Amino acid sequence: FRHCSSGANEINDIGGQRISIVLDKNGTMQMQVYDNHIELYRYHSGGSREYYYLRSTPDWEALTSCLNFDVEPIRLLAPQLRVHFDADGLEEPLEAIPSLLGRFLLAGEKYIYTKADGITFLKEGDHTYITDKGWDREHGGKIDMDKCIYVNNGVDLKRFQKSLQEHPYDDEDFYQGKFTVVYCGAIRPVNNVDIILDTAKLLNDEYQFLVYGAGNRVEGLQKRIEDENITNVKLKGYVDNKYIPSILSHSSLNLLNYSGTAYNWSRGNSSNKLFEYFASGKPVLSTVKMGYDLIERYQCGASVEKTTAAQIAAEIRRLKELDADTYDTLCENAKAAAKDFDIAILSDKYLNEIEHIVTKFSAKRTKRGGDSV
Repeated sequence: FRHCSSGANEINDIGGQRISIVLDKNGTMQMQVYDNHIELYRYHSGGSREYYYLRSTPDWEALTSCLNFDVEPIRLLAPQLRVHFDADGLEEPLEAIPSLLGRFLLAGEKYIYTKADGITFLKEGDHTYITDKGWDREHGGKIDMDKCIYVNNGVDLKRFQKSLQEHPYDDEDFYQGKFTVVYCGAIRPVNNVDIILDTAKLLNDEYQFLVYGAGNRVEGLQKRIEDENITNVKLKGYVDNKYIPSILSHSSLNLLNYSGTAYNWSRGNSSNKLFEYFASGKPVLSTVKMGYDLIERYQCGASVEKTTAAQIAAEIRRLKELDADTYDTLCENAKAAAKDFDIAILSDKYLNEIEHIVTKFSAKRTKRGGDSV
């Protein structure tokens, strides 16, 4: 990683998901490995931190979702991993060194997919990972796509409603007579929470943005609020998950805020947050346009075409100015979406899919004389 080191490097631990890279001249850089990205923090004198992240790629998705492994050199994490450097909005692509181990792991993944009797995907478009690589039968490969199951994470509606009843969250800002936009989630550079502040600056005080969550970007956001005199954004800090249903249900609009560049959204979304937003019965605005867009499908909000403060602000204005009947329809549609993705419904669906696969492939499994992988 040319932007991370000038020559050095010792990697202390990767098995525990946290590692430290000891740099020749620049001190210590902390690294956090997540499911679809990596965050890097370089510490400077005085305690300030410089943030970086490495983008998700299909190769990285495959390795992190299918395999657990300990490996010392960072360059062996994935084949042809496309790495991105991010510092204060500047993004520059880098290329990691191709690795023999990475290719071996990818071959192992392909073998598992081929030999498995069933494959479960959490996002509706995840199956395209296989077809894009030409591993399916239609493209000359060996994987039967009929054994692929799609079941999303969904939401436990029973638990959501129980928390809503038993753990009300009282916040005076709920009762200010303003159009209240709520964001709940981690506050890190990859979540692009700064764009909420940029958006708020384009709107007047008839709108308020309530941001619930913690993370390493909180201090920087608070400084921006003070320095730029942003009066319609409040950082509420960490709240226990049991209060989230109540908070979401008090909003006028729930904001599904992501970076438009830090992740490949073309295959859809499987975040629990999306379905909790649906369960709140309030419209949802996504700051990224995703493939297999459930918000659009259920007509319970909107997704911006381009992740810019101007487009987000314009969409918030439009939603605020809806007549009461149209707004109420969005709310009812959100509840309908939550019911379709209730864990109880999804569990039954998943069980039926598995039983179907067991019946269909049991004869083939017996014929080849071995157990499924």
